[in-house]
Amino acid sequence: MREGSDMVENDHVREIQKMTICRKMFLFGGVIILCGAVFATQPVPNWLLQARHLAAQPQPRFDGRAVLIKFEYSCDPATRMSIVLSLGGSFKDDDGDGLDDRFCHIAKGAWVKADLGQMSTRHNALMAISSLVDTPGVAHAELDAVVDVAVVPSDTRFSEQYGMQKIDAPKAWNLATGSRDVVVGVIDTGIDIHHPDLRANLWVNPGEIVDNGIDDDGNGYVDDIYGMSAADGSGDPSDDYGHGSHCAGVIGAVGDNRRGVTGINWRVRLMAMRFLNSGGTGIYSEAVECINYALDQKKRGVPLRVLSNSWGTNEFNQLLSDAVMACGQEDILFVAAAGNLATDTDRADQQFFPAGLFLANVLAVAATDQNDRLASFSSYGRRSVDLAAPGVEILSTVHKGQYDVMDGTSMATPHVAGAVALLLAKNPYLTGVQLKKILMETGDPLEDLQNKTVSGRRLNLHKALLASWTIQPVTALSCRRVRLQAWIIYDFHNVVEWENSQENLINGQDRAQQFLLFRALEGETIDTAGAPYRVLPATQLTTEFSILEPMRRYRFVDTLPRREGGLRHRYAVVAVDAQGNRSLAVESD
Repeated sequence: MREGSDMVENDHVREIQKMTICRKMFLFGGVIILCGAVFATQPVPNWLLQARHLAAQPQPRFDGRAVLIKFEYSCDPATRMSIVLSLGGSFKDDDGDGLDDRFCHIAKGAWVKADLGQMSTRHNALMAISSLVDTPGVAHAELDAVVDVAVVPSDTRFSEQYGMQKIDAPKAWNLATGSRDVVVGVIDTGIDIHHPDLRANLWVNPGEIVDNGIDDDGNGYVDDIYGMSAADGSGDPSDDYGHGSHCAGVIGAVGDNRRGVTGINWRVRLMAMRFLNSGGTGIYSEAVECINYALDQKKRGVPLRVLSNSWGTNEFNQLLSDAVMACGQEDILFVAAAGNLATDTDRADQQFFPAGLFLANVLAVAATDQNDRLASFSSYGRRSVDLAAPGVEILSTVHKGQYDVMDGTSMATPHVAGAVALLLAKNPYLTGVQLKKILMETGDPLEDLQNKTVSGRRLNLHKALLASWTIQPVTALSCRRVRLQAWIIYDFHNVVEWENSQENLINGQDRAQQFLLFRALEGETIDTAGAPYRVLPATQLTTEFSILEPMRRYRFVDTLPRREGGLRHRYAVVAVDAQGNRSLAVESD
């Protein structure tokens, strides 16, 4: 099973993706004829000179049944619906708030997947995008790219999990074996929910009643007990391919149960999210629907801190980028496979996404073999790939209750995602940035990885776990005077303000790197020991600095879903510095 290295599209695809038409970017994905008028008065474009080179590169495939549209934030729901209807399309909006339910937590709900129907072709989708040029209220439009699993075939079975030995997992297990207080999201082909080596470590949705045929928690998925499937819009994430179950087993196959294999975490909770089909392919919009589901669960209080993503393609997608950025805003680390094309992904024509997104919460993973050499198939990049982990002949769980060996950066990725979960089991106060830094700095340096990855290292679980202990939660910061400035029923906004006092400032610079925001309904107790409602980087907040009184004032506007507009809330804030030190929680007046 190898990702689509044989994907062939029009030679002109990449140059057209870079075209800016009338101040808006519309990604046409390879059909030059629609741009003929644009090029008519222009010199011979560079893509004609590059065509022969591009023809030799793997090109993306696209799903013509939909168009992905990002609206301006000022575009009202009625206008959005009118624009989508003008394309002959529709989108999922079961609660009638004017937002696409599949992306409501991405970019403030600005994205819509305009479904054009099962019979629509790529040409129809491109014509729809063309008609959106200069449409008021539309910020961006693009095609939905097809992605593939990042795994290569293997037909050799091993009786040992050598990868666990390579990363010093047995030593790490003397210190920690995992925790069911940690949830890992696996976005893939699903998970075998009946596998005897996985079932005990599956996440269970506390808001659903098993098999009653009702969407009890109102999230749009009926009986999503263990996760969901964007591939068919259901609450059943069962794996009919094996790839997702294999990744899940590396992260968290039940340990010390005298059965099968052992995951990096003997105890953990695995949230299954399926968008890849039985052939190992899927589309970006459905991957983002899975991310949106994970974000929704995080906002509902599920302690989800890491997503494992063993899939990708060489096609950039703005919707996906916005979704991964939203994960960063919720302090979710996004671990992604570097790809199996044995290419340098630093090169613009060899990039692989989502691993190639240059975002602080993305950790891109290459694969190594039994001899600690870069796997022959693994992509690499001195700037674009962060770390390596074992990914050749990896034994793990698969579907139908079985076990098998697979190769690929797909297998390396869950080693790292599993490591993140184990570190959080021991120290839940670690931020995503801290987790990424620890893993990259404590890996074993390998000669074959020098100038091939950012760190030049292969994961070492034991060293990472030891390093994570040095970051302890202490109340070294202070935070004061949190207040709810306004409650605006018409726009459903809560404006929260708080101040940092003098002891947090060094040479005028605030030591607080981020703030944890907690929320509860009026009259209820705010649980500041649980997962925060929001993780807010200090640099992304509106601030004011007072010369008369040394302190910095922060402001956050909490936009509520329409269904929560009539509810009143209280807030609490905790300041966190670069070392992970936390202040005491301060509640709103």
